[in-house]
Amino acid sequence: MKPLLCALFMVSSLYLCYVFLFGELASQNGLKDINFSVDGKNSWSYGTAGSTGHRSKQEDRVLVVSSHADFGVFGVFDGHGSSGASDFAANTFYPVFSRRIAEGQRLGEALQMAIEDVENMFMEKAHKQAWYSGSTACIAVVTPQVAIVGSVGDSRALVCVARKNSTTNLIEMDSTQLSKDHHPELAEERRRIEAAGGFVEFGGVNGELAVSRVIGDMEFKAFGVSAQANVVEYRIENSNEEFLVLASDGIFQRMSNQDVWDHESRSGLSQVAAVMIVEDALESGSSDNLSVIVVPLVGER
Repeated sequence: MKPLLCALFMVSSLYLCYVFLFGELASQNGLKDINFSVDGKNSWSYGTAGSTGHRSKQEDRVLVVSSHADFGVFGVFDGHGSSGASDFAANTFYPVFSRRIAEGQRLGEALQMAIEDVENMFMEKAHKQAWYSGSTACIAVVTPQVAIVGSVGDSRALVCVARKNSTTNLIEMDSTQLSKDHHPELAEERRRIEAAGGFVEFGGVNGELAVSRVIGDMEFKAFGVSAQANVVEYRIENSNEEFLVLASDGIFQRMSNQDVWDHESRSGLSQVAAVMIVEDALESGSSDNLSVIVVPLVGER
C-alpha cells in the first residue's frame, strides 16, 4: 500500500508543479486566466480546462456528471449572443436525459431526444421572454464499452487512440472526429436552409449565423436552422491510450484535430492534456472562448 501512496503523491506533485509553471507562463504572456478542474474520485475520471480568451465574457459552459455507476455524461455548450442558451442547456440536459432513461429509453435514443427536449423547453421560454441567444451542444455518454456522442453546431468530439500497426509493429497515433461541424455551406445544410426560404452568404445563414444546427437562435428557426442532433456510437477499443475530447470551436481556430491528439500522446494525463490544449490554442492566436473536456476511455478510469 505504501508504494502505491508514494506513486500517487509523486504524480499529484508533478501535476501541481506543472499547473504552477503553466500559470506563470500564462501570466508572462498576458493571457487571461485558465480555469481547470480534475476528478479521479468518482466512477469516471476527467480533466477540464477553459479560458475567456480574448473575449470580454465566457459564454461557453461545460457539463460533467461523473458519479453515476453505469455511465458518465460530459458536454460542451458554446453560447453566442449571451450565455443564456448555453447556461440553460448545460443546466437542463442531465435532468431531462435522466428522465428519458427512467422511462426505459436506450442511451443513444435518450441522448437525441433529450437534446430535442432542451431545445423545445428553451424555445418556449425564448418566445415568451424574447431570448435571442443560441448555443451549440456536444454531449457524450460514456460506458465501459461505448461512447455515444450527440451534437448540434460546431463544437467537436474527438477520439484519440494509439494503435499498433500489425505489419510494422509500430505504434501509430490517430484522432477521429465523431461529431460533424454543422456549417451552412455544407450541401445538406444549405438545401434545408434554402428550402425553408433562407440563404447562405458570407459563411452564415442569411449572412449571419455561422452554424446551421443550434439550440435557440429563435429568429433563424423559420429559415431551416435545426436542433436535430447527429448521434454517433463509438465502440471503445481498450487501447493503452484512448481518450475522448470534447471542445468548443475556439480550440480549432488555429489547431487541427491531430494537434489535439499530440497533447494526449505527450502528456498521458487527461488533466494535464486539457490545460495544454487550452494553452496552445491561446498561444496560437485563437480569439474565441475556449473549453475542453478530456475523458480517458481506458487506463485512468
